[in-house]
Amino acid sequence: MTVFVLISFPLFPKLTIAAIDPASCVVVIESIELKNSSGQWITVASPDHPVDVVAQEPGFSFFNNGKVPPGRYVNFRINLSERFKVFILNGKNFRPVPVKFKKSVSGEKIEIYGTQDFDEPLVVNKGSFIGVWFKLDFHGTIHQAANSVYFMPPDKIDRVTVTVDEKTKVLECEKIAVSF
Repeated sequence: MTVFVLISFPLFPKLTIAAIDPASCVVVIESIELKNSSGQWITVASPDHPVDVVAQEPGFSFFNNGKVPPGRYVNFRINLSERFKVFILNGKNFRPVPVKFKKSVSGEKIEIYGTQDFDEPLVVNKGSFIGVWFKLDFHGTIHQAANSVYFMPPDKIDRVTVTVDEKTKVLECEKIAVSF
C-alpha cells in the first residue's frame, strides 16, 4: 500500500487575503468636454462636482445657454480628479482606505473618453439639453495585503451615456478608454 502525504505551502503568504467592495467612493468630476466635427475639444461643463460613484450613477446635465457653440459633436471626454476618497464599512463605521493606482498617474486628472468618434454626430444648439453619465464597476477594488488595506481604482468603465436633446449615444466598455 502506498500512502501519499500532501503538504502545501502558500506561494505568496499575506500577498492578497481578500478583495471586497467599497462602501463609498467619492470622486470629483472636474470637467466634461465634447469634440466638434473639426476635431476641437470644447469644455461644456466644469462642475468641480464631488459624487459618490458607489451610491449613484455619476454624471452632469444642463441646458446650453450659449456656452457650447452650436454644431456637430462626435466624441466626449470626462475629466476626474485623481483624488479619490474611499471608505469601507467597519462594523457600523466608515473607515477611510488609501488609494493606489495600477499605473502611475501622470497628471492631475483621470480622463475617460471614447476610443472612436460617434457614427452619427450629436447636434447641439442654443437651449439644447446636454447630459453625460458613466457607470463604474467597483467589485473587488478593495484589497487587503499583509497588515494594510488599499483601494485600486478600476481601469475600465462599464458604460457612458451622452445625450443631446432627444438623441442618446450609449457606449459600452469596449469603446471607452481610461487614461491616468
